[in-house]
Amino acid sequence: MGHLDPISKDCYHKNIWYLDNNCNNHITRDKEAFVAINSSFVSKVKLGNVGYVEVEGKCNIIVTTKQKG
Repeated sequence: MGHLDPISKDCYHKNIWYLDNNCNNHITRDKEAFVAINSSFVSKVKLGNVGYVEVEGKCNIIVTTKQKG
């Protein structure tokens, strides 16, 4: 997971996740979603139609889903 520092105002919304089903890294602006962040990780990512965004931090999260039964 990466924390997104938006360069484009289109990426500003805190509750948006950028998911890519062909990779293991996904991005959100919501720092509260993370238990612990590795702040030393800094990178730039190109998103399809919004240009480049800076990624600040990396971590793992726990996702809770509803079990179908």
